[in-house]
Amino acid sequence: MEGFVRTVLGDVSSESIEGMVLVHEHLNFDTSRIKHDPDACMTEPETIIEELKEFSRVGGDLLVDLSTTNTGRNPEILRHIAMNCSNKVVCSTGFYFGLYLPLVAITSSANSLAERFVREITEGIDGTDVKAGVIGEIGWGQQVLPAEKRVFEAAVIAHKATGAAIITHTYFGLNALEQLDFLEKKGVNTKKVGIGHMDLYPDPDIHFEVAKRGAFVCIDNIGRTDYRPDSERVEMIRFLFEKGLGNKIILSSDVSRKSHLHKYGGHGYDHVLTRFVSMLYEAGFSEDDVLLLLHENPLRLISISGE
Repeated sequence: MEGFVRTVLGDVSSESIEGMVLVHEHLNFDTSRIKHDPDACMTEPETIIEELKEFSRVGGDLLVDLSTTNTGRNPEILRHIAMNCSNKVVCSTGFYFGLYLPLVAITSSANSLAERFVREITEGIDGTDVKAGVIGEIGWGQQVLPAEKRVFEAAVIAHKATGAAIITHTYFGLNALEQLDFLEKKGVNTKKVGIGHMDLYPDPDIHFEVAKRGAFVCIDNIGRTDYRPDSERVEMIRFLFEKGLGNKIILSSDVSRKSHLHKYGGHGYDHVLTRFVSMLYEAGFSEDDVLLLLHENPLRLISISGE
């Protein structure tokens, strides 16, 4: 695997990452102010360090935290977590969507926002030397706002300048093709794009179209059975494998609430590598298939060229 991954503790070669990788997680996340729900405040770094021990124990190596400004992103906390666990951690740059957008995202031009994203990738975040390694989780709501489109425009500019991957938030997967259309027209390398939450919109034709056009189909709410059972996610994956597009699937669990953590009775960061992988084996997938889904694919997405 060529290139490097930019973690909160510095750059590491992609080849040095041997374990499993989840590219859509949250380690410090807070949307409780907007949701008016205390469960949506997951800001317990010492708890996260303990939770990650299980992830590491079952083969987990690296997680990408897609929290943003206004949703709890904190580079110093991420560095603290990374320094006190055996996992590599990647921080993101970008803005979320809708009511979660900070004022700067609403009032600034796309070029100004892009300068911010590039600076956070190449120099550091919020006055620290912690650098972002991906652009995300950038999103559109049900009705796309002008500010959301400017964030996407800024992401395109920053992607072209740095080679960093773009990982999106869709409205339950419904605007996946619209996001991909936008990014393609702006000249983004679709091989470095992950379209988020596709498992929340179980239309195989849409999944096929996203993958066929080179982007990654993110099945990233694994374990969140309040949306749909994991068995349906297995079938989504089977469909794309049958179409020869297994190399265009990303798996993750989007842990983002206290109730998702083991401490509070949830499935935890290790769920994808334990119960869900067992479901894949039971469904006839091979060890090589699992390595493709949880090692090779995510590394191809988030690795930055060494050129």
